[in-house]
Amino acid sequence: MMSTEEIASIQQRSQAQGLGQQVSEVLDRYFALLGNQQPDNLYQKLMAEIEKPMIEAIMRYVRGNQSKAARVLGISRGTLRKKLAEYFDTTHVGKQRD
Repeated sequence: MMSTEEIASIQQRSQAQGLGQQVSEVLDRYFALLGNQQPDNLYQKLMAEIEKPMIEAIMRYVRGNQSKAARVLGISRGTLRKKLAEYFDTTHVGKQRD
């Protein structure tokens, strides 16, 4: 669980700059760390690194509601279920609410 200070810091950064700007800054740091090396398959690597934690965060945000998560992501519920099955154990997929 994040502390109140961490949440406030994230909110301040988000208000000061958009998500695209934050991604751009992270990529700039990544390229700086690479130095003279040329990255290969960057798109696939980036998507593989981002998709799982993004889905995980959204599932927390919507408290496990797959329909809401699919709407937030802009994908079908079936596609979301496939991604949940791919990245997580089966407890996330088809979980019944109490």
